Amino acid sequence: LRRPHRRTRPAGPVAGRRMSIAGRVGVVRERKRKMWMVRATMLSSVRRSGRCRMRTQFAKAAFLMPFALCRFTRTRPFQYHLTAAANVPRIRRMGRLESAARTFVAGGCPELMRRRRTEICRILVGGEEVYVRDQEPLCRRNMKLDPACWTFDDFVEKLNGLVFFWPGGRDGPIQPGRKHFKRYQEEKPALIRVCTQPLFDTNSCTTPLFCRYNSGAPRCSKGKSSPRGEQTFLDAGSFPDTPGKVIETTFPESVVLPEDATEIGRAPEGPWKPFFQK
Repeated sequence: LRRPHRRTRPAGPVAGRRMSIAGRVGVVRERKRKMWMVRATMLSSVRRSGRCRMRTQFAKAAFLMPFALCRFTRTRPFQYHLTAAANVPRIRRMGRLESAARTFVAGGCPELMRRRRTEICRILVGGEEVYVRDQEPLCRRNMKLDPACWTFDDFVEKLNGLVFFWPGGRDGPIQPGRKHFKRYQEEKPALIRVCTQPLFDTNSCTTPLFCRYNSGAPRCSKGKSSPRGEQTFLDAGSFPDTPGKVIETTFPESVVLPEDATEIGRAPEGPWKPFFQK
């Protein structure tokens, strides 16, 4: 008779057979080892993620700390100011830029300081016409004014008391400044470019104020009005963000232009030539 085929016994414990004590101990140890390996991997990943979160929080805190002016000058080495071409001879002769409020007082019409300008104003100062740009983008319904600080007329007066610059680099101002130039491009205005560090050095007795948005052109965002109040214009020690978030650089009343660091051009890209021609 033919003998039946003998099957080979599978490796490891077989159902129905009792495993030896040494075998059972080995299996338990292997399971525990795998379990501890999984736990160790999970703890390591949690610790790494915790360290990453802490590093991110520390980095954000460092960035949100008040910045020094030297950081701003490195981030935005140039400042740009737009003015009417007819104003250039007077600015060159005085060697400084003056706020609209000063111009209104010198022209004998201080009541204009608290009025929103819907068109360009021509003010006669000392027998010379000075052109003050309109404030048409200043839309009242797009603003959320702090009732404890300002009314709309108060805010208009605040704007008229400042001299404004658009920060930027050698290739031109930041995007809001370029949009501002395009708005008045047909008037063929003059664009004044000043190196930031010499501008601060020349006006060391005046504290520059910084704004995080285009203060004169408020816009609603997701149905919310743009806030305006005491926190709109802040010095470097109070500014709650990085230098790259500055949209406007302002000076109260007037600002002296450094002779060796001021240029003039017709477009944000240049070409540029010295403003004070010797």
